[in-house]
Amino acid sequence: MNKIFSSILKNKKTIFLVLGVTLFFSFLPIAPIRAAIEDCGTLQLGCFLKEIFLYILSLPIRGAFLILLLPLIEIVFLSSYIYGFVIKILNWIMVVSLSVKVVPYQGNQIITIGWEFSRDFANMFFILALVFIGLSTILGIKDYDAKKALPKLI
Repeated sequence: MNKIFSSILKNKKTIFLVLGVTLFFSFLPIAPIRAAIEDCGTLQLGCFLKEIFLYILSLPIRGAFLILLLPLIEIVFLSSYIYGFVIKILNWIMVVSLSVKVVPYQGNQIITIGWEFSRDFANMFFILALVFIGLSTILGIKDYDAKKALPKLI
């Protein structure tokens, strides 16, 4: 299976052919077009009986397709209910997490000053570490190369 995909990806003509055929078929009408040989009026009884007869003849085929498609329909409905449930849970988590205040209480000056100092100190540490890693990469120091030091910093 992996060989098939790799051979398809190597051949650019195949990719463009598949995309072109897909684009062509995407513009085809979804509903079948029915062309009548004879022009039946709106109130002719013969055409009406003919349509009813054709509908009755197609009922077994429609029933067979319905029976074949019922498991697929059940899977689609079940997955949509699971999707809706997961969306509701994630929406609730998002609302709860966004309602939590990140900045400490603004009324106490000691907490505000401590928060700003620790935040600025942490940011300064990360900036200095990134500058150090960048300079060691530029200077060619292998021990502190970006490939080794960045994962440790993160």
